[in-house]
Amino acid sequence: MKHNKKKNTGKGIDSFIESHNRRLTTHVYQEKNTDTKPQTDIREGQEIKVRIKAIGAKGDGIGKYKEFTVIVANTKVNDDVDVIVEKITSTNLVFARIK
Repeated sequence: MKHNKKKNTGKGIDSFIESHNRRLTTHVYQEKNTDTKPQTDIREGQEIKVRIKAIGAKGDGIGKYKEFTVIVANTKVNDDVDVIVEKITSTNLVFARIK
């Protein structure tokens, strides 16, 4: 007597894994911080000191302050400048002007 066993195609487990991954992804996105600006002690109008490390495509100086990338016009590489923060974006980008 032959037993008619269905061949396991793995379709069930693939479906389960895909469903599980979708739930995990949804959960991760829901856990993210929904604030538009990064959580730090920097604020618009604040004076900070920045060393210019590079020049951008438009000729502006690019430096770092903590986790922020700071864009300052009229500077050159290795300038240490005191700047005033004008705008902070949600992507950790700061636009500043020389004090």
